[in-house]
Amino acid sequence: MYLNSNFGRTAAGILVCCITTWPAALLADDEVKITAVTATYDHDRETTVFKGDVELVSEAVMLTADQVEIKTLEDGNNNITATGNPLEFMVNEADQESASGVADQAVVQYSDDQINLVGNVTFEQGDVVINTHAVVYNWSTGEFQTSQPEDEAKTSPDEGRTTVIIQLQN
Repeated sequence: MYLNSNFGRTAAGILVCCITTWPAALLADDEVKITAVTATYDHDRETTVFKGDVELVSEAVMLTADQVEIKTLEDGNNNITATGNPLEFMVNEADQESASGVADQAVVQYSDDQINLVGNVTFEQGDVVINTHAVVYNWSTGEFQTSQPEDEAKTSPDEGRTTVIIQLQN
């Protein structure tokens, strides 16, 4: 995705799309569509902030959040950070089983094909349900990694733990 400095000053600042099924057929590989109540562009910080019932849709990721911030980095890539109470996400890649769930925050990194989920994460993929503090999921490989904050992990044996529930097939 490329975000140029005119992004926030045009009608594209607030994008509206109707989504009835997974929208991959609607989007090119590098397109991201965002629906929000407001969009504010800060030229000095090269940041666009979308607020209010935000929906972000791309070929691989769909999420709903209270706020999405897109910052253009020096290397030309974009850092996309979503926050919600909670935010909901779905990741779909043709070669992998889709993943979905909720979290307090998500950072989408299209350059690495991954989504970093932090805070009260429930992550579901197939028959696996994970409740944890953080998950890093790569949608190209289907691999995920969980973690807990170090200060939580040391407080007691019951706190700071990851719970995994796997549905076994008969």
